[in-house]
Amino acid sequence: MSAHLAPRPLSALVVDLAQAPALTGPRDVAVTHYSSDSREIGPAGLFVAVRGFTADGHDYLDAAIAAGAAAVIAEVPRPASLPAGVAWLQVPDTTWALAVIADAFWSHPSETVQVLATTGTNGKTTITYLLRDILRAAGHVPGLLSTVEVLIGDERQPTIFTTPPAPALQALLAAMRDRGCTHAVVEASSHGLQQYRIAAFKVAVAGFTNLTRDHLDYHETMAAYLAAKTRLFSDLARAACINIDDPAGRGLAAAFAGPLLTVSRSGAAEADLRALTAIFDLDGCRVTVATPEGDVALTTRLIGAHNLENALVALGMARLAGVPYAVAASALATATGARGRLERVATAAATGPAVFVDYAHTPDALDNVLTALRPLVAGRLVCVFGAGGDRDRGKRPEMAAASARTADLSVVTSDNPRTEDPDAIIADIVAGLPAGAPHLVEPDRRAAIARAVADAGPGDAVLIAGKGHEDYQIVGTTRHPFDDARVAREALEQTEARP
Repeated sequence: MSAHLAPRPLSALVVDLAQAPALTGPRDVAVTHYSSDSREIGPAGLFVAVRGFTADGHDYLDAAIAAGAAAVIAEVPRPASLPAGVAWLQVPDTTWALAVIADAFWSHPSETVQVLATTGTNGKTTITYLLRDILRAAGHVPGLLSTVEVLIGDERQPTIFTTPPAPALQALLAAMRDRGCTHAVVEASSHGLQQYRIAAFKVAVAGFTNLTRDHLDYHETMAAYLAAKTRLFSDLARAACINIDDPAGRGLAAAFAGPLLTVSRSGAAEADLRALTAIFDLDGCRVTVATPEGDVALTTRLIGAHNLENALVALGMARLAGVPYAVAASALATATGARGRLERVATAAATGPAVFVDYAHTPDALDNVLTALRPLVAGRLVCVFGAGGDRDRGKRPEMAAASARTADLSVVTSDNPRTEDPDAIIADIVAGLPAGAPHLVEPDRRAAIARAVADAGPGDAVLIAGKGHEDYQIVGTTRHPFDDARVAREALEQTEARP
């Protein structure tokens, strides 16, 4: 529910909608709160009738007016029966209007807080944490909005959205402003962009990582998925840092008209920031990066080539935000990134296999992580993974193929089955394994992790993929406590305690 603030004239809230001719009724009616939920509307409330996935706010216009709404924003003309004292604004898209109202209601927080927003299939969360560390090293006070958590300065709040709905997002950004944050590093998901959640943001710097298969249960086609990502650059960003090793990134870079830095981990000559030489090991990466201001020696504790890509995007975004390369590189040397992103599970004994937890839940992400680990592992590489229920079924066999290409053993288990049959999900996954590919099936995720760790020895590595930072497993519609890192640590300690 929107917070109640001092009364504001409606005309001040809707000025950015540019729909004045469609505003009927009292233009300066006082508004103290707004919502797209009619149950949250009272006297002096502004009701925004949004067409949602399960309900249409236009079906609740009468309820909002009966509750005392002073004004309504809708996609339909003003009803003849509407009381004369109620203001009515007709707009083409109320989802977009809700974002604009949220921004105005909180007095345009992104005009004060400099927003750095990252989009792409993989890498968004890691980059937000890298940017937070860089900005802190540069003397700034950043807030953070990510899949893992919300940070208002150092105050932590849990989150269930990669990009929260517009009202919550603007309220969080306003809280950052009011508590002295100078910057906000934000994950911009395709859902959030498609649904205009950040439509009213003034984005100082946008970053793009890559585009691979994900969320097709929602977007249906890769073209629609890319179109959602493109909005960040075509509609919102003043400056951009774009990975041009990705074909979609090349297109975005070619079309972008503002200040731009392009990056390439493969060393593409046309990139502004390009990796020249790189050494990878289980302690991270050491690389020389060519920049428009000269070569920069960069060391990162993050493992793998995909994390070098993330570091390059963070480096470029930070530079566009005014942070010198030397300051950013120094911060990256100690940055650990986000929890659950190739996070090594540590034990006191440290005598067993190397065990990692990662959020990889797309074919490309899984391929990237396994490819990063393969040359660093002397023994066997074991991959424990599943696929989410009630989500894109097409990526399930592709996940299996990605695992089989690089891992010595695939352990197929449950992820978040939600309302689907776990065995049916596993069958979809196993169908993608090549004939004869070594694999085990264990639907119980705890048992699968325990077995994979117990069967591995010193010199081997076990990757537990799919859930990363999540501390729950969704079975049916219930979230059960489950933390991959904790379960893996228990299994590893038991393995190391064996005579």
